[in-house]
Amino acid sequence: MHTRTARFGKSFTAKHVISALVKQGKRIGIMSNSHAAILHLLTSVIKELPDSNIAKVGRFKTQTAFKDVYPEEQYLNFDWRNSLCVC
Repeated sequence: MHTRTARFGKSFTAKHVISALVKQGKRIGIMSNSHAAILHLLTSVIKELPDSNIAKVGRFKTQTAFKDVYPEEQYLNFDWRNSLCVC
């Protein structure tokens, strides 16, 4: 039985493309039909770019609910917003 490695999948490729663009000073937006897919990708990007500020928009009802799943001690630069507005 052949098992697929995660070294060349969509998330692996996206993580490296996003990392390269962020290192060039670009801001990146990610869209998907599922919050789970976005969170999976964002958690891998956080590990690749621990000093970058990353924000997740939507899914959680409050900042507290977000921080319960993604505690600040482990995810220092990972924030939640309820909208795209940065007013």
